[in-house]
Amino acid sequence: MIKNLAGLFVLTTLILMSGASVYAQEEVIAIEGEVDVEITDDGSATTTEEVVEEELIVEDELTEEEIQNILDEEEVLTEEDIVSLEDLEGEIIAVTDEVVIIEQPSGDIIVVDTATYEKVASSGGGGGKAVKGQKVETGTMSNGNVTTKSGTYSIPSNATVTKNGQSVSASDLKDGDKITAIFDSNGNLIALELASQMEKATTTVVVGTIIAIAAILALYSLSKRKGAKTEQV
Repeated sequence: MIKNLAGLFVLTTLILMSGASVYAQEEVIAIEGEVDVEITDDGSATTTEEVVEEELIVEDELTEEEIQNILDEEEVLTEEDIVSLEDLEGEIIAVTDEVVIIEQPSGDIIVVDTATYEKVASSGGGGGKAVKGQKVETGTMSNGNVTTKSGTYSIPSNATVTKNGQSVSASDLKDGDKITAIFDSNGNLIALELASQMEKATTTVVVGTIIAIAAILALYSLSKRKGAKTEQV
């Protein structure tokens, strides 16, 4: 009797251990295979693979009516209004045959004659047609990289670099140089333009002229005082 009970106990223990082993194995499979495992009443296991669907994100497009409303409210800028590529800073949100609509970092909307935009962008090395999603950002050079408001970027080997309207090498750019960068609709850096040296030179000349005029006025005033004292004597 005791032997029978002992045998029954051993047999029950082995069955339980075997079941636990199978269940543990199924758990491992569930982890490694990234599937859901379901144990049915009869002890069999079924697996169901989980399928994750990516959400399709569709960017909003401006309707013809919205574009027309913008055109009714905003003046169309032409070549006379655009001094440099920096004036086109922002992201293109719509393009027609006649105009390019740009949302600037401040949130303001500007409308530029398409021919003007493409001409100015080409002079900055952008080239090609104006495309929705294309961006113009200002920034500075630091450790051979371009830092703008949206981030820091290395300069691709195929990016165009211009300085005073002339094509130059990226190695000609120095830390601290102010630049204007053009990004394509995929966010790739495609062109860099060094801030106009002519503008910097003009600023220097203006400041120098003001200082010179101030010095002349000071000397004239001093000379006049000396003359007045001489007459009094």
